[in-house]
Amino acid sequence: MNVNEWQSKIELLDEKIKKNIFDSTGDSLPISDGIVDVDKYLSAKYKILWIMKEANDPNYHEEYDHKRGGWDMRKFMLNVTEYDNWKRTYEPIIQSTYGINNNGCDWDDVPDMNDQNKNEMVSLLHQIAFINIKKLPGLASSWWETINDAYQKHKEIILEQIEVINPEIIIGGGTLPFLCQDLNLPADELECNGSYFTKSRVYLDVYHPNQRKITHKAYYENIIEPVKYWINNYR
Repeated sequence: MNVNEWQSKIELLDEKIKKNIFDSTGDSLPISDGIVDVDKYLSAKYKILWIMKEANDPNYHEEYDHKRGGWDMRKFMLNVTEYDNWKRTYEPIIQSTYGINNNGCDWDDVPDMNDQNKNEMVSLLHQIAFINIKKLPGLASSWWETINDAYQKHKEIILEQIEVINPEIIIGGGTLPFLCQDLNLPADELECNGSYFTKSRVYLDVYHPNQRKITHKAYYENIIEPVKYWINNYR
């Protein structure tokens, strides 16, 4: 599939999301997501997809008649440093992407996100894909019942997104339990190990990147070590 064919499939999916996912109260609009930059995704060393629960959108936006949502996660990530507190969620994603691209390098070899390295490091977000299970905007906390309800209602769209994106590495921020049955993943093994391997793909279930339970180093290693194992033993 060439870039134009891929882009056409993405545009059809965007239209499907806008048409089929709506807020019955009329207070919000769906948030588009997917491959941040198709050209860079296709040329990346590994095709990485992050699956999260929902976008935190506490504000109403004038351009959308005071409705929440209605924006594009991909455009947000192309200009992520323009937004306050971007590092809380995206710095761990950037660090793990760097490590995956650099042969699973040690944590100490990951560059700091200082002024000298920031632009180059942040640009790593452009080569990944990022989707939310719940396409309507959320707040700071996500409720299991809410996310599960969104998945059950719109699972066909989520699964079609995964099929079109066709990643080699899927990283779920506490989301893979929602998809286990439909992706034919052994839930017990995933829960026990936090990872599952096939010849063509590795699945990782980790905390949300903006977590406070473990260090950034431990979070990084929870991603890098299984990926290295998959590369050396399966791929």
